[in-house]
Amino acid sequence: EIVQILWRYISLFEPPKIVLSDQGTDFNNKLVDGLIKWVSAEHKITSANNPGTNGLTERFNQTLIESLRKHA
Repeated sequence: EIVQILWRYISLFEPPKIVLSDQGTDFNNKLVDGLIKWVSAEHKITSANNPGTNGLTERFNQTLIESLRKHA
């Protein structure tokens, strides 16, 4: 589902330069990595030792997904 949501975002707007995600499997997998590389973006994964960044990333990802679901 994440790949489809990212593709909708890219189709509506433009490819991001950087995709920041936590270490969860939703964004950290071969399908997502393939899409990110295909659109020439950079995938940065936050450190497990930085819960503040992980929390911000998680909240942003939830907001992004909710927003894209409303537009789909």
